[in-house]
Amino acid sequence: MPKNRDWERGDLVYIPQGCTLEEKSDQTGYGFYRTGKPELGMVIDSDTPNKYIIFCMGRVLVAPYNQVHCLWPKKG
Repeated sequence: MPKNRDWERGDLVYIPQGCTLEEKSDQTGYGFYRTGKPELGMVIDSDTPNKYIIFCMGRVLVAPYNQVHCLWPKKG
């Protein structure tokens, strides 16, 4: 399966205000979080179709690929 937009682990991403992120917790199951202000995150995994697993705000979250933007697009 092809990777989303060829982003890799460690790439920095911009998450705009109002982006809905998913959070999986062992204690509470799944939860949703909507950003109240723009945030920065780091890609942990991009192999899931249409989603990125990112580290943001001290948590591991899942973001829809169409709501996050790479800060430094790959040259090529």
